[in-house]
Amino acid sequence: METERQRLPEPEDEKPFDFQRFLDQLRHKSADSIARYLRSFLAEFSRSTWPVGDQVRIINDFLNFIYPKMRQTKPFSTLSDAEFDNAKEGMEKLIMSRLYTQTFSPAIAPSKLDPSHEEDLLRDKIIDEKLLLWSWIKGEHLDLDKEILNSSTIGKRFIGLAKKELAKINNYRAPRDKLICILNCCKVIFGMLRQLKIEGSADKFLPVLILIVIRTAPEHLNSNIQYIMRFRSPDRLNGEAGYYLSSLQGAISFIEALDRSSLTISDEDYEKNVEQCVAKLAERDKRYHNHTRSRKSSNASLSDLKSRSRNNSSASLPSARSLTPTLLDSAANISSLVTSFKSMTTKLWDFDTSSAINTTTDHYPSSRTTPKQPAMSEEQELTPTMLRIHELEQEEHKQATISLQEMFPVLSESTISDILVQKQDRIGEAVDACLSLVATSSQEPLQERASTPSRDGQGI
Repeated sequence: METERQRLPEPEDEKPFDFQRFLDQLRHKSADSIARYLRSFLAEFSRSTWPVGDQVRIINDFLNFIYPKMRQTKPFSTLSDAEFDNAKEGMEKLIMSRLYTQTFSPAIAPSKLDPSHEEDLLRDKIIDEKLLLWSWIKGEHLDLDKEILNSSTIGKRFIGLAKKELAKINNYRAPRDKLICILNCCKVIFGMLRQLKIEGSADKFLPVLILIVIRTAPEHLNSNIQYIMRFRSPDRLNGEAGYYLSSLQGAISFIEALDRSSLTISDEDYEKNVEQCVAKLAERDKRYHNHTRSRKSSNASLSDLKSRSRNNSSASLPSARSLTPTLLDSAANISSLVTSFKSMTTKLWDFDTSSAINTTTDHYPSSRTTPKQPAMSEEQELTPTMLRIHELEQEEHKQATISLQEMFPVLSESTISDILVQKQDRIGEAVDACLSLVATSSQEPLQERASTPSRDGQGI
């Protein structure tokens, strides 16, 4: 057991990240200079199309430039080291959320893709096809332990929760949040192995992760991993996070290279399942090509209509010469970018920060409040959007409590709810806390609940 413990990553007790606190600090009047630097950088970055290598270098250079500036500027200069780490995380998240459509390969306009982005998308497509091709694989084909295959409620709940966490990866923009989805998925898997008391958990982990990836089949897996590796702070890719990210890469590599020799299955069953999935792939490709031809035909008709419309109305359009002063004015505005930001900071920042909150606050990996009803005086000030976010957080907290209570039946629902509140609904850390509580408890060994059919009707 000691050997196994040495091979597993040690859970990291990381302080909760509070993105809203960072936004409030950045709104502070004394932080105007930081806001201006940020706006200038985002505007300048967006003016050009950068190769991937340049994107990584430029963003890292700016972060390395802005962090010391923040340390010298109130309110950031008054923060403790831990609080300043929160601010650095917030800056990375804000920048990458804003530059997402220029840096995350599937979100980039086709005309602006560089060879590395195109390579990301090509590998995404290959992995998607592999996941469909192997979608019939079950636990016994990967030689999963009997304890996992025969488990009823507990094992299936863990598997379901791990799938749910991994499936969230495309809901987020920040590299940090995407990485947390991977972290949560892997922590749930390790939680299941320990809860079922399976020996050699580290060795049994990868086959379960492979099964989770096949069952979940999230889109853009390769692009998500490349995005995390490029734009997540390098010092945050060590230890536990780095271990789990490498594990996911290993699972994907296994799936890409998978063949008959990798599975425990008869030749007859293997050929039957593969033939069915190949037929599904062919049908999907056929529908895609038909849809593409239909769109091209519609676009051609629309283009012809627009062309005739332009010819009929060309006399009413302004000439290129008449547009020149406007273009010159725009050039002058660009050259005085920083100056214009200084006078517009307050007005624009109100708009931009609300936009940042809308794209990130409803995603719990970033920051989470306790699931209590707001006081009446506060509720009157909340916008309908904020109230809706609060309702969704409460519902998610409730569902997480139910799932964990079914996975840890010796713990009461109120105890698990308290753990989730303490961990700000971070599933991975909540699973770790539940495991620790069960391990130190003096109760009898866990007994599984009566067998109940899984929601999707599938076995593990």
